[in-house]
Amino acid sequence: MHNGCKRIFTLISCLHFKLRYIGARSIFNRSENNKSNIEMLLALIEVLVVLIPVLITVAYVTLLERKVLASMQRRVGPNSVGVFGILQPFSDALKLLVKEIVVPQQAHRTLFCLGPSITLISALLGWAIIPFGTSLVISDIQLGWLFYLAVASLGIYGVIFGG
Repeated sequence: MHNGCKRIFTLISCLHFKLRYIGARSIFNRSENNKSNIEMLLALIEVLVVLIPVLITVAYVTLLERKVLASMQRRVGPNSVGVFGILQPFSDALKLLVKEIVVPQQAHRTLFCLGPSITLISALLGWAIIPFGTSLVISDIQLGWLFYLAVASLGIYGVIFGG
């Protein structure tokens, strides 16, 4: 593993431990309701610590793929946003968010709009069982491979709902 990646994982592990320690200290003399709220906040932070780098990595791997395909076809790849197109993934995400939703007349509107969300959620839930460090894992499940197969099989419903 690259030395920089080890430093990042060490930093994340230290942050994870400190947040747990601060949460445990601050909820020691409080009611059970506040304890559960802080635990939920810590769980949300853990999920975001894993989810955001994964999403950014996927976006830039897609950018790399687009640039390689453009060079194979002897054309200029995505280079209009930022220096050498480095901000292209953010531009693509913004375009996706502000795009008009066109629903076919015969489609069930709720299921049609819910389809992409189901596919995205099932794809992201697969990352929940992957350990990123000694103490940095979202969910430590004994039968993680079975969970992964079950979640991955749910992704097809988004395709079916979307038409």
